[in-house]
Amino acid sequence: MRPSNTAEAILSAYEVCKDSTIARCWKHCRGLLGRKEKVLEVAVDAMKSAESIRGIRNLVILAQTIGSIDPALLKAFAGALPQALIQAKQESNQSARAVGPLQAALSQRQPPRSFRRK
Repeated sequence: MRPSNTAEAILSAYEVCKDSTIARCWKHCRGLLGRKEKVLEVAVDAMKSAESIRGIRNLVILAQTIGSIDPALLKAFAGALPQALIQAKQESNQSARAVGPLQAALSQRQPPRSFRRK
């Protein structure tokens, strides 16, 4: 078999697969649109819940808050955040290694001797 024939066969197979995928996609879209009333009903029911309403309100408040921040200030904060996190982690590690006076005294304490008679 010549390489040109092989390439043509591969391209033909690719076209068939692509057309098949597109056809399946359209089939699913038609099915979804055919059930549009049910899809819309589920979406509306989900948006009626108290959690959804609070979530939308919180997003609006968050968008307003972020919109009121000066972009230069936000850029400076975003630039400083990684270094601040590294420093906080280092300080946390150092404080975890530090031993207080009570811990030092307890670690040097001798185990109690047995008071049994020999």
